[in-house]
Amino acid sequence: MSDELNGWSPRGPVTELSEADCWSLLAANTFGRLGLIDGDRPDIFPIYYQTDGGSIVFRTGTGTKSRELLENGSVVLEIDEVAEHGSWSVVLRGAAEFLTAPEEIEAADLLALPDWIPVTTYAYVRIRPSAVRGRRFLRHVHVGR
Repeated sequence: MSDELNGWSPRGPVTELSEADCWSLLAANTFGRLGLIDGDRPDIFPIYYQTDGGSIVFRTGTGTKSRELLENGSVVLEIDEVAEHGSWSVVLRGAAEFLTAPEEIEAADLLALPDWIPVTTYAYVRIRPSAVRGRRFLRHVHVGR
């Protein structure tokens, strides 16, 4: 890639976010998209989550998402925002596990997790990250001759 295009995108310059900046954005938001694998095909689900130390916690009812999590705990969580002067995206990859210890469930009950769809039976899931990456995109294009 030529130096002229290095760090440029159609939306403007791209800046890699630090891991601390990524976690700040994850902590400041509660809605994301969870990517899972169902057999040999990808799947994606909207979720509400909370950060909990260096991990992500969300709850889910029984169904497709729970089944896929039990079959393959490798997940990806993506959050983003588009604003007037730019946008950002954070992607967290990791391993998901259902919380089963009573003390973990009690602690998860104290997290401010919004209801996506109210259900009477649900389980808590924790994502332990293996990688967190984020980018900021400035919205401007250089015009020149």
